[in-house]
Amino acid sequence: LTLQCYYSAAVWLSRKYKLDGLLLPDIFSKELGLTPVDDPEENLRLLARCHKELSGSYVNWLATYQHAEQVWRKGLEWKPSRMRTSMTSIPTSSNTCKS
Repeated sequence: LTLQCYYSAAVWLSRKYKLDGLLLPDIFSKELGLTPVDDPEENLRLLARCHKELSGSYVNWLATYQHAEQVWRKGLEWKPSRMRTSMTSIPTSSNTCKS
């Protein structure tokens, strides 16, 4: 259920931002009992309500999807050059993990 709902949220977020080359197919709406509309924001609200009902949880799923969106958008702002710079400052160690 969680995978289906988070994937569906990604579908509606990708449509909300009209990402070039990224059009995720809506594969779970029918299974979740949702009838999508043209407005991605409304689809997220419907999905959150459905997620709450199906899970029996009182989690604010819409806010959870919105938080995931914020983290994702922040990642889009992350520049590869900044990543290379920050990666060079990571200390290395000869220690290895032991099983």
